[in-house]
Amino acid sequence: MIHRGRGIIKCVNYNIPRETSEMEGIYHCPANYVPLSPISFLERAATVYGDKVSIVYGSNVRFSWKDTFDRCVKVASALVQLKICPGDIVSFALHT
Repeated sequence: MIHRGRGIIKCVNYNIPRETSEMEGIYHCPANYVPLSPISFLERAATVYGDKVSIVYGSNVRFSWKDTFDRCVKVASALVQLKICPGDIVSFALHT
C-alpha cells in the first residue's frame, strides 16, 4: 500500500528493500519497481509491447513480443513435462 502525505511517498508492509533511485529520486516499492526474471520480463514486454517486433531473423522471420512470450512458455512447459531440472543441459536445433 502506498501512502501519500506531505509530498512524501512511503511504502508500507512490503518485504522489498526500500531504496531511492539516485537518478530519479523515486522510492522503490511494488507500485513502481519489480525485479525482473527472464520470464517476468517477457510477460511484461508481451503486455506492454504486444504486437511490436521483438525478434527479426533474415528477411522473412519476425516475432512479436506476444509471440516470443507464448513460445517461451510453451518451451518451458515442455521442459517441465519432460522432467528437465535446473542444472540439466538442454540443446535446441532450430529450423528456419
